[in-house]
Amino acid sequence: MTRWRQPPLPGVSFDKRSIKGIAGGPDVTVFVVNARTGANRPGILRTHGGGFVAGAAELDLPNLQALALKLDCVIVTVEYRLAPEVRWNGSCEDNYVGLLWPQAQAEQLGIDRSRIAVMGESAGGGHAALLALNARSRRGAVGISMPDLPDAG
Repeated sequence: MTRWRQPPLPGVSFDKRSIKGIAGGPDVTVFVVNARTGANRPGILRTHGGGFVAGAAELDLPNLQALALKLDCVIVTVEYRLAPEVRWNGSCEDNYVGLLWPQAQAEQLGIDRSRIAVMGESAGGGHAALLALNARSRRGAVGISMPDLPDAG
């Protein structure tokens, strides 16, 4: 993984944090880019690509730093669990807690909690869409697991 990692950009902060998972799940690692206590800026919750089986949030930090600087926003990117070690609903739970956390920490991070978007690329785009639907369905309810859907077979 370190072979392709680019160095972080100077002057744009980032921080690695471990946050409590949902309903007995494991802790979730997030990277917070461009946070500024006391500010009131938009936030983005970003989910990384990798075909649901690969990828890492940390690999994209320089690109996320550049985007956060350009948009003058805070970006939180989630290091969600990957298949096949976890089923799809495990990574969805990781991303959901990743969305709830910046809402709860909005003042500390300098985020306007009414302006948090979700984004992702490739598999992360799929996760972002699932996250948006999940958040709408749950309406911020903490500790509720997503039910397994029946097989299409």
